[in-house]
Amino acid sequence: MHANSPREVPARLEALAALGGMSPAALRSQMVAAIQVVLHVRRLPEGRRVLEGVGVVRRGDGDAVVVVPAWGRVEGWAVGRADLGAMLAERDVAAPWEAPVVPVAAGPVGHAEAAEVPVLRGGVASLRGVPA
Repeated sequence: MHANSPREVPARLEALAALGGMSPAALRSQMVAAIQVVLHVRRLPEGRRVLEGVGVVRRGDGDAVVVVPAWGRVEGWAVGRADLGAMLAERDVAAPWEAPVVPVAAGPVGHAEAAEVPVLRGGVASLRGVPA
């Protein structure tokens, strides 16, 4: 689906649902049940695509559905990070900001000059470092 930001996704889905005759209340119920995370992919001027943002779906006031930013390529982690972490934990996947690090040898064999490298767990690696 095309949207200029993750926050626009509920409105775009409502417009599509209206074309199909689905009521806004029915669509909102389906969105909350079926969509947990929204990934915003952007095409750069040279044609390469990048992950621009990650948002988590929440119920808003009344029966509204909102997408709350969890991570942005420029902004880094945002308020929805806790929700994203909870969703990952429910699936036994380590959150990227909690991934363990292991020391690796940086010098000749036998010299343990430690550099820290994140461990990839469950297909999840760090999007961007998070200050402690």
